[in-house]
Amino acid sequence: MNHPFYVKGQGFIAAGKLSKGDEIMNASGGSYPVECVELEERQEVVYNFQVEDYHTYFVGENSILVHNDCPEGKAPTEDGLDTVIKNGKITIDDIKSNPDAFSGKSANEIAQMLKDAGYDVTVKASQRSSSGAKIIKINNPGGGKNITQVQVSPGGGRHGANPYVKISTSDQGIIKIVDGIEDVYKTDGKETSTIIFTGGK
Repeated sequence: MNHPFYVKGQGFIAAGKLSKGDEIMNASGGSYPVECVELEERQEVVYNFQVEDYHTYFVGENSILVHNDCPEGKAPTEDGLDTVIKNGKITIDDIKSNPDAFSGKSANEIAQMLKDAGYDVTVKASQRSSSGAKIIKINNPGGGKNITQVQVSPGGGRHGANPYVKISTSDQGIIKIVDGIEDVYKTDGKETSTIIFTGGK
């Protein structure tokens, strides 16, 4: 029930939270719609194994993208940002250690977590986005904190279907966390951001 599947436009979503119509991504970058969700309570033999690096892999004859790094049965969408925002600061290394911290989270959810970390924020629509991206404006930069702005994109724009979060900082440059695999991300090759993919290659 907690095992996460990659849903187009949303990121990794626990199996029990999938909805009819969700588009589950496959290995070629395409997707399959969820036709129905049925919850069953039963015992089933399962085999645990470790997946290196990004803990993602493709399953079944349709090669559906899933995630296999759920400590204590928690889906990555349920983890807090306290693992990457420490004392009001964020670093590239901390995000690389937990790239799923932003997976499936809305701009309002991320804004609330920033507030919990001591930021005064305002959420507004991006004027430059055609995909409905939101900007989280930081109203109290500095003071030992390093995040200056956050952009939350649902995907579907010039960078492709993958949702992403772009974090501007005062000392780490721009960090972009792309929710998905690198192979389906679109770029002109001129980006100066540090780009981290939750789904690997």
